[in-house]
Amino acid sequence: MFSKEVKVGLLTIVAGILLYFGFNFLKGIDFFSSTSTYYIKYNRVDGLQVSNIISVRGHSVGRVSRISIRQEKSYDILVEVEIDEDIEIKSSAEAILKDAGVLGGKMIELENLTQGRVLSPGDTIKSKIDHGLLGLVEEKATPIIHSLEGVADSIKLLVSAYRGMSTSIKSTMKNLNQSTGTLNSLLASEKNTLKKTIQNVEAITSNLALLQKEINPMVSNFKNFSDSLQQLPIAEVSVSLKNTADNLNAITESIKKQEGTLGKAIGDDKLYKNLNQSLKSLDSLLTDLREHPKRYVHFSLFGRKEKK
Repeated sequence: MFSKEVKVGLLTIVAGILLYFGFNFLKGIDFFSSTSTYYIKYNRVDGLQVSNIISVRGHSVGRVSRISIRQEKSYDILVEVEIDEDIEIKSSAEAILKDAGVLGGKMIELENLTQGRVLSPGDTIKSKIDHGLLGLVEEKATPIIHSLEGVADSIKLLVSAYRGMSTSIKSTMKNLNQSTGTLNSLLASEKNTLKKTIQNVEAITSNLALLQKEINPMVSNFKNFSDSLQQLPIAEVSVSLKNTADNLNAITESIKKQEGTLGKAIGDDKLYKNLNQSLKSLDSLLTDLREHPKRYVHFSLFGRKEKK
């Protein structure tokens, strides 16, 4: 028989072993399946932890066994993973670091496993990072943030300009108030004049209405006169005017050629000379008659006395 101390020690050792295996089993470590070790290089892991799962199309095929930082390699991160040895990892495979769910956490998804040579345990798998929903939001939000920063700068400039313009705006508003008061005073003083002007405009409008009534018959008459003109034999009148014009042209040509009495009178200066001589003789006669009327007129109450 074992003593109580030995029994307690054995029970403690068994409980520790069960706790170790249970804890690792809960983390995804299967002690009854064979695995192969591979390595993945990342620039950053964004919260990836040991025991996070490795999956293929959503099915768990392994786990992260170790994460280390290599200072000699520009502080890149080397992730050691254990994958079921039944899974063939080919050279085209990509280990995509992505979100495990909406609530957070990270996982590694293996994709493009069908091309190239089969990797041996200890080889390095190509890495890729999927930024997920938060990365997409950040990508879409970055231009908006830059735009908002530009708007904020514009608002700052506008506020600065307003501070400089505030005095001018106050002065302008003051002048505007004074102008409004002056206008109100002017309207009050000229109220009667404006009223008379409006009355005159109304009277003119009434007169125009009456004048329109008088103009309407005149317009009708003018329309009738226009209709009458349209009914005139314009063609015959035009022919008659043309004939008259031709006759006048013929008479003008005859006068130019000194044909006929009028042409000779215009073209020959004898008539002018004869008329001029006759006018001179008539003028001499009238002058002599005025100066010696007794030569031409004899008047006596006792009868005419014959000259010797």
